[in-house]
Amino acid sequence: NDCENECKTKSTDWPKLPYRLMSVVEHLGSAFGGHYQTYRRVRPEHKDWVLVSDESVVPRSWKDVQTCEAYMLLYEEMTTNDKE
Repeated sequence: NDCENECKTKSTDWPKLPYRLMSVVEHLGSAFGGHYQTYRRVRPEHKDWVLVSDESVVPRSWKDVQTCEAYMLLYEEMTTNDKE
């Protein structure tokens, strides 16, 4: 099978994509109702995250962002001067 060897690439074999995750929208509830909240970066150049829900803004960790039940991901295109 040709795909057997072709499909065994490592993530390090792929070029780094020029996008930065800026916000993650999460829906709490069911298909019949619920609440949306957003995890977002404080600033594009920082790795700090906050949770925005109605009128509250609370600091959150990257682990919180990684483990939320994401509904939508929003990215920003990075320029050549951006470094992660």
